[in-house]
Amino acid sequence: MLFTVLVRTRVENFTRYLAVFLFALALSLGLFADISFAQDSAVADLPEEVAEETAPEIVELKSLDDDQVKELQELFESITANREQIGLLELRVAAAEGLEHEVLAIRLDRLWLMTLEQALDFAGQVIEKKKDGFDVSSFDADVHELLDRLPGAVREAVDRINSRVVLPNISVPAMDQAIVDEHFFAAAGMVAKTYKSLMAGIGLAKNLGIDTTDEEDFLRKRLIDGTSNASVYLDIAKTQAAGLRSSAAMLPDDKEVLARLQLADTRIMRIASAIQANLLIMADLGIPTAQYKQQLLTVTGKITTSIFEWEVIVGLLTSWGQTFVDFVVQKGPSFLVQILIFFLIIYVFTKIGGFVQQGIRAGFERSPNSFSVLLKTMVLSISRNIIVMLGVLIALSQVGISLGPLLTGLGIVGFIIGFALQDSLSNFASGMM
Repeated sequence: MLFTVLVRTRVENFTRYLAVFLFALALSLGLFADISFAQDSAVADLPEEVAEETAPEIVELKSLDDDQVKELQELFESITANREQIGLLELRVAAAEGLEHEVLAIRLDRLWLMTLEQALDFAGQVIEKKKDGFDVSSFDADVHELLDRLPGAVREAVDRINSRVVLPNISVPAMDQAIVDEHFFAAAGMVAKTYKSLMAGIGLAKNLGIDTTDEEDFLRKRLIDGTSNASVYLDIAKTQAAGLRSSAAMLPDDKEVLARLQLADTRIMRIASAIQANLLIMADLGIPTAQYKQQLLTVTGKITTSIFEWEVIVGLLTSWGQTFVDFVVQKGPSFLVQILIFFLIIYVFTKIGGFVQQGIRAGFERSPNSFSVLLKTMVLSISRNIIVMLGVLIALSQVGISLGPLLTGLGIVGFIIGFALQDSLSNFASGMM
């Protein structure tokens, strides 16, 4: 009996647990089906533009009109004709000698530079029209061909121009130096224009996705070397001008010295202009230029926007500070002695002027003649001031100031004042008497 009850109890518990398990299983299956249905519905409800990738928009290129095509064709034909002329001129230059060789070489350089500018103009117009949405596929090959040939042509041209450069010899007469200078700076100007054109060509090539690393390295190296050499040449020209300025001071009537001095000053300004042209391109390439800007500001004295650059300001202050230290070390003691002597001379002559003034006053008092108070005051003041002024002139001569020009200037000023005020001074003198 007891055994039957236990079995029945166990069966009932098992049945209860099985029912609970089946209910939970059914509930789980129902929820999973709902979630799956919701996900399928969400996917079905997605917009078509999100579910599907957007097709790329096709832009229709505009066609060039007849005038635009004609302008580009004529420009390219002119470039082609010039290139043929350049080839013929190169043969003539190679066969010529002397003056003919020099003239033909200059003509070749000018024609080459003009052709280079035309090529850049042609490439620039084609690229600009391409950006504006025009179909320029018929000119793409020409642009790529010109830009590919540009670096090699620039190298050849720069080497050809530099091979003719001759530095002036300062020992020859000024007229001969002027001729050499003219050729030198003409060549330097052409090289600067060539570098500028190459920089423009690099910019155009980048717009077409052409790698310009080698061209930039070449231009960077040439600019650094050329500007460094020009900086040294500028220092040399400055030293030469200083020497000629001293010679002109000692020989003011020597026409040759004056001509050389004028030529040296002109040379300094032209070298500075050449360096300034290079600095503009160097700045675009990210090359430091503060050192050269500081030199130009020091040599030429022209205030430009570079004075506001921090590196230039620091360089100038450092240079001025070093110059001041060198002056104090080398000439400080002697300069201090000169200053002491200057003030000592003025002090002594001031005392002498006071003694002379007292003597004249005593003479007036002992004199039996009667003088007006105005006359006495004027004589006493003038006597003392003349002695003090004499002391100032002697003191100035002790510190290295030339008295000749100073006395000349004072004499001229005194004559002008006396002539202008002669009537007033005569009336004043009559009143004192």
